[in-house]
This record gives sequence, C-alpha cells and structure tokens, in this order.
Amino acid sequence: MSDFKLEVGEHCANGAKVIALFMNESEGIVLATWKSEFITWEFPASQQDSTAHGNYFMYNSDNWGDALHKAYADMINRIQRIIRSNQHD
Repeated sequence: MSDFKLEVGEHCANGAKVIALFMNESEGIVLATWKSEFITWEFPASQQDSTAHGNYFMYNSDNWGDALHKAYADMINRIQRIIRSNQHD
C-alpha cells in the first residue's frame, strides 16, 4: 500500500497534473495532463502512485479541445465500466 494520495490540481507520482479524479473503495480513474497529452489511468485505490493502464491523447494548439473531449469521454467510459462491474458483484 502506498501513502501517496492523488488530488485534483496536484501532481501524480510521475509529475503529470491531475485535472479530474474518480475513486471508489477499490479502484480509481485519473485524467491528467503531461507535456502535450491528456492521459487517463486506472489504478488500485491502495496504489494511487500507479500509472499503469493509460490511454493517451496527444494535442497541440490546434486540437487541444478535441483531445480533452476524447480524454474526458474515455474517463467517463472507464468510470461507467467500474460502476457496472460493481453492480454485478
């Protein structure tokens, strides 16, 4: 178990800045930005410093809004999957 805790507006263990966060008792999803990409990661709630299982959305000055929209949609899809799987437990 890690003592590291994610917070919106702060940084992930790898330096990416957290812009949205979802967590339940066992797992979580983070939407972060790093250099010129938005990233969504899944992580175990007890290991908030984990940056495995990422989806990356590259952007530049012309498409950052589109990239953010896609990353946000990916985060929502991941959250819905977690909620659906917990309903079947």
